Amino acid sequence: VVLLVLVIFTTFKGLFSKVKLIGRGEATHLINKENAVVVDVRGRDDFRRGHISGALQVSSDDIKKGNFSELEKYKSQPVIVVCATGQSAG
Repeated sequence: VVLLVLVIFTTFKGLFSKVKLIGRGEATHLINKENAVVVDVRGRDDFRRGHISGALQVSSDDIKKGNFSELEKYKSQPVIVVCATGQSAG
């Protein structure tokens, strides 16, 4: 019963959330056709080792603190947030 309630809650939360999970194909489409901005929330060392071309690095701690003023100029564009596992990006 608890599991069923959690599944229902998660489903409804996803339906009404402004955050949308997308796949590689949709991300590619948003980047190529709608000039989406990619924000990488991994640490600086991980970002330096490799990242999506054109991605901006903003730490998840900065986002939690509200320190993301460099993203203000992109607020009219789609924003794709990425991380290593998908947990931090959410």
